[in-house]
Amino acid sequence: MRTTRPRPFDMEERYPFLAARRRTATRLHPRPGNPGVTDSSVGGPLLWPADEAWPVCEDTDHYDDPHMTVADVRRERLVEATRSLGAKRGDDVAALEAELKTFWEKRGKLPAETPQRFVGVAQLFARDVPDLPRPAGTDLLQVLWCPYMHADAVFLPSVRVVWRDSAAVGEVIDDPTPQVVVGDEGFVPESCTVWPETVVEYPPAEWWGETLAADLDDDEHEAAIADGWKVGGWGGYCGVTDPVIPDCACGAPTEPLFTVGNGEWSNGYPLWRPVEDDAFTRTPEHFTDWDPVRTYIGRGYLLQVFRCTTGFDCPPTVAMT
Repeated sequence: MRTTRPRPFDMEERYPFLAARRRTATRLHPRPGNPGVTDSSVGGPLLWPADEAWPVCEDTDHYDDPHMTVADVRRERLVEATRSLGAKRGDDVAALEAELKTFWEKRGKLPAETPQRFVGVAQLFARDVPDLPRPAGTDLLQVLWCPYMHADAVFLPSVRVVWRDSAAVGEVIDDPTPQVVVGDEGFVPESCTVWPETVVEYPPAEWWGETLAADLDDDEHEAAIADGWKVGGWGGYCGVTDPVIPDCACGAPTEPLFTVGNGEWSNGYPLWRPVEDDAFTRTPEHFTDWDPVRTYIGRGYLLQVFRCTTGFDCPPTVAMT
């Protein structure tokens, strides 16, 4: 369980106009674990039908060279974290350093996959995320991406969104994600269970009016939008550009569906650090407790998946914010 602490002030009491613009978001609170195919998860195995082809990337203009498998990336992270902490304690880390050397030697030497398989990023069941927007007759959202930067997509991965009726899935495929060859290690999520929690968000402070926004302090800016991996809420807030919500390819407005966070809270602003994590410790399995998933977008930004407000027939719109 993870619990977001109350804001230090009542947003709607201080700024009454925000009451009409409140939205709910579901913070996913991913934490390292071993979820199964019938669990909501980030970086876990997907409930994928055995008679349905695993998605592959149709774009051949990948920006990176083949690197390592997902399994190797995850193992290297764990070994490096264990070595680092062991060295600080004065432990003998020679065996760990030798294993790390094997990863360094194999890096970049694997052949590219043809075609390139996608990596499972998340799956969320409506039973765990009550506010999950979804097409009628479905109860499961699955998000996958190609683990390479794409030059024509502002160096983002190509993202695929799949909706399912989980009850209609029969035999399930063996999850291929661990053996997928990746080009960017920042596109490899750690396997995490999730602890969904509903919170209230407000639009970015920059949209409150130029005069008002200029007078806001850091607490007021940070308090509008939750940190971390989440579903729904408001979007468009970060440091790449001024806040922006992209239009759908059809021209209709969009709204946030799914956000890939840059960590679960800001070390400089603890409002969004769950109460249960106030006394977090660093362990080999979870070396950076505030960033359990270990994905990295751009120079530390967010990846947001937006859905068309007219329905679910349009492909998702993806932006780095």
